[in-house]
Order: sequence, then C-alpha cells, then structure tokens
Amino acid sequence: MYEIIEHTADVGIKGYGKTPAEILQEMSRGMFSLIVDLNTVRQEIEEKIEVRGENYEELAFAYLSELLFLHDTARLVFSGFDVNIEKEDGIFVLRARVRGEKIKAHELKLLVKGITYHMLEINESQGYGTVILDV
Repeated sequence: MYEIIEHTADVGIKGYGKTPAEILQEMSRGMFSLIVDLNTVRQEIEEKIEVRGENYEELAFAYLSELLFLHDTARLVFSGFDVNIEKEDGIFVLRARVRGEKIKAHELKLLVKGITYHMLEINESQGYGTVILDV
C-alpha cells in the first residue's frame, strides 16, 4: 500500500510494508502510479536492477533513481515490482525484478524529474518509507 503526499512544489510517496523490501516495492509502485495508470501497463518486459548502499535510505535513492533512469532512457513504464534486500560484507544489496512495457500509447500523467534526499526515510520499525520526488 502507498499514498501520495502533498509537498510544496513537489510530490511525495509514502509506502507501507512489513519489511524494507516491501516498503520499497510500494514506493516504486507509488512513483509509477504518478507517471501512468498502472492498470494499463502490461508486464511484457522484465528488467533486473541491483544497487548497493550503506543504509536503507541510500538503497531507496539508488533504486528509485535507477527506475527513473530506465523510464527516461529506455522509454519504459513499470507495474510489477519484486524487491529483495540482503546484507553482504556490511553493505545492503537490493536486487529487484521489475516488469512493464514500452511507453507506446500510454498517456503519461506526470513528469518526474528526479528523486530527492529531502525527507527520505525508511522507518523499518514502523513499517513505512517516504520520498519526495522532483516534478
């Protein structure tokens, strides 16, 4: 589950889950719900993403930025997100499989320009994460 957060000139996402991986899945779902109607996105193409970070916030920033990069450069939109997080040699490693399709005739709703560190938080104990997107 996710919700959209109003923010002065930008927009935020609050994702909920039992684990940091679930929280990040919901944050990515929320981000793409701002870009396109998720119900219209077929899961024809699968991309694999791997990012590393010293904490969950670094993972969130890197993961969401990579999704946005794929959206911008490969002209893809996503509606399926499977995220796994492990700790290897003291560093968090996020591996994700994301599914979607080429933009084609999709009506894009909002142009997301970037991910910000402003208010970026993954609160594992309370089961939520927040991120502000530059639009």
